[in-house]
Amino acid sequence: MPLTGNDFIAVPDISDTGAIRSINVLSMREKGLIELKGDPFITPSIYIDGKRAGSFSFSYREYWIPEFRFSCEKADAVLTILTPHGHKGFCMAFSVTSRNGEKLDAEIRFEVNLSHLVHTVNESKEIEAKKKVRKSSWEDDFIIETFIGTPFLCFAAMGENASSKTGSDNGFTYVFSNQLTAGGQYSGCLYFGIAFEEVGAVTVCRELQRWGYDRLLMQSVKYIEEHTVRCEGPAYSELLNRNLLFALHYSLGITFDSEELVCITSRSPHYYVSAAYWDRDSLLWSFPAIARIDISLARRVLDYVVQRQARNTGVHSRYIDGSVLEPGFELDELVSPVIAIDTYIENGGDRSILEEREVRKLIEKILCGLEKWKDEKTGLYATFLQPTDDMTHYSFLLYDNALVIKAFRILATLFSDPSYAHDADVLHEQCMKYFNVEGEYVWAVDGNGNYDIYDEPPGSLILLPYYGFCTVDDPVYRKTVERINDASYEYSFSGCPFAAAGCAHAPHPWVLSLINEFKVFRSPDALDKLLRAPMDEKIACESIDENTGEAATGRAFATCAGFLACALMEALDEQ
Repeated sequence: MPLTGNDFIAVPDISDTGAIRSINVLSMREKGLIELKGDPFITPSIYIDGKRAGSFSFSYREYWIPEFRFSCEKADAVLTILTPHGHKGFCMAFSVTSRNGEKLDAEIRFEVNLSHLVHTVNESKEIEAKKKVRKSSWEDDFIIETFIGTPFLCFAAMGENASSKTGSDNGFTYVFSNQLTAGGQYSGCLYFGIAFEEVGAVTVCRELQRWGYDRLLMQSVKYIEEHTVRCEGPAYSELLNRNLLFALHYSLGITFDSEELVCITSRSPHYYVSAAYWDRDSLLWSFPAIARIDISLARRVLDYVVQRQARNTGVHSRYIDGSVLEPGFELDELVSPVIAIDTYIENGGDRSILEEREVRKLIEKILCGLEKWKDEKTGLYATFLQPTDDMTHYSFLLYDNALVIKAFRILATLFSDPSYAHDADVLHEQCMKYFNVEGEYVWAVDGNGNYDIYDEPPGSLILLPYYGFCTVDDPVYRKTVERINDASYEYSFSGCPFAAAGCAHAPHPWVLSLINEFKVFRSPDALDKLLRAPMDEKIACESIDENTGEAATGRAFATCAGFLACALMEALDEQ
């Protein structure tokens, strides 16, 4: 399923004929996504001598710009959906070229039908709003206004040299028509804008029209080139860059009302916990890719974290304004900001962030939170929820404590404070005492001799060397990995074409498991599965079918896409 988007607008659901089923924007006031949906929302159609074109072929330009092509005996046609960076709008451009010596009539129609206005944060619910379709008082073009007492959202269009414009109860239709001479070409563009009310939406369209499609396309291509990685191997390059661009545009976004950058799990409503914030997902998975490709954007992410999300750091999930969505303490999420700060400094060399008062306050808050969850008897740190956000069986998790050790070591280096290094060493000793059971690392313990043999891909024991807890040659670690991948382990899926570890939360192979294997071992087998698996149209999902590699759960998993892109970039560094 094609998709695209920019920092303001997501277009997550496009048909293979170029019809846009929905678009969405982020709203700080509404704490989530506002979706504009139809059946579909925007339907383009191309007619050659009165016959409607069908059988479009689809491809991405620069991994991100959807292009739909149609050819017949008389003509070639191209439809392009462009979401230029920095604009609260997008455009749909077309061109028709005559193929032979005959004249032909070309007609391109765009039908807009807003049947549903939907609010989404994990769940999608229809918004009860009044709707009015009319010509704008600013331009001779149509707008769709929605009201909840006062103006709520306005969607506007502006067509260059449209042959006709007609309105309906739910939308409007723009028609572009021309007669082509032999070998001639006819092209045009329809611009769309979104804002709080009419003036803002219409002037977005006017601004896009003033720039013009050709310049907007050139700027978009330049922006994409600056935010992608050139490498050998078309399959590797496509997997890396499609996921990188998806992470950049769908794990981040700018709210259309308050114009604030926010971090989210996914801007796609196809992800089952979309439009909400998790420390772990944003800071451990997508942030490293962002820091590698755009360090100034990474700084803005950290500003958002310390300004909006800091007061509830470590709480299960939050709305984009920082207030609690799902309560419950998660240790891995508590220490994620420390690891992200280190990632930022490592990539950009900017240590000035450590002098900022809000950053210092956040670190102090994290340290206070650690003390609250420290068990005096064992010296281990407890958590209420596991990395899958499910309840723990036993409160002490090795992966989570390994992240605490990592955080202490980071603080020791960043602030040249040996007391943090001492805390890390002591905690490591306690982990070895409690989690090393009969020469194997176990998932969780209660501190009284009971333990769980288990693993979860979003907090896998496979990642222990990646976070510096042990080496890949550690015999205890090796035995642990062998157990996770052994056919006797319930969630190993050993012997299946797309074998990788799963867990009870989603009992299929997880894409994160394949990423974990590739990050730690540079496993050719894991890479081969990632390259071959259809996943969600080659975009990372939560889990895949063990036999087909197609998405099983968690489509459009934007933060996971960032983790995948980062792993692929890390591997390129070693070549």
